[in-house]
Amino acid sequence: MDIKIMGTVGAGSSNAVLPALICGIFTAYLPLSASHDSEINMMMIDLINNEEPFKAFALLADINSYTKIVAVSEAQNNRVAKYISDILIGGVMAVEKNNGLVVGFAGDQFLALFKTVEEVYMSVHALAKDLDEICEYIAGTDSFIHVDNGIKIKVAIEFGQIDLTSISTKFLGTQKLFAGSTINYASRILNAGEGNRCNVGPSAYKKGLSQYIDSDRRIFEAKDKIPYEYYNLDFDGVWRNDHMESYWG
Repeated sequence: MDIKIMGTVGAGSSNAVLPALICGIFTAYLPLSASHDSEINMMMIDLINNEEPFKAFALLADINSYTKIVAVSEAQNNRVAKYISDILIGGVMAVEKNNGLVVGFAGDQFLALFKTVEEVYMSVHALAKDLDEICEYIAGTDSFIHVDNGIKIKVAIEFGQIDLTSISTKFLGTQKLFAGSTINYASRILNAGEGNRCNVGPSAYKKGLSQYIDSDRRIFEAKDKIPYEYYNLDFDGVWRNDHMESYWG
């Protein structure tokens, strides 16, 4: 999937800088907010700054209707970046409130890292509960497009080693590059199913998210023809079931 870099995004008051992300083929540059002062996150930041691989939960969030939004924006003064930021900000705030590190943006996606299963679960739970409010806010603005059936956000989570190094350019200077099988797996299962949902990879399931899952194992065959195993994360009253998939609403 080719993703165009949409620019620099920041949230909150910054007391540390974590530059750059690559997941598949995207990079971004994002200052961390002051909500990231926990001992666990400071340890993660130290590992990142020293370019030491570490294990963590990787969460990818993605807007379902991105292609349609971009297509319409080309005829509407290319306002897509502001529109996407309005939609994603609720998810970013949900992550930050629950001690996650949002390490980058690209197009309609962001990547966040977590050290504990509770942080991941509470973040996605908050993201799901806030989605209706986000949609209501968008509907009340002068947004140039209103997607049929509302805005939908996909989330995928996997656990494992996060590999990183640096990449340097004359314009951006030195930035951190995140990659590896954990992020790649989350990227693959992100595309499984329809609607608002959270797909959980097998390692994240075994690491503790199994306690929040009430669904059978599913198999998704990605473009690389490799079968990927995943589960749906369920939220009781926050979620509804339709057509064998789990949705939040």
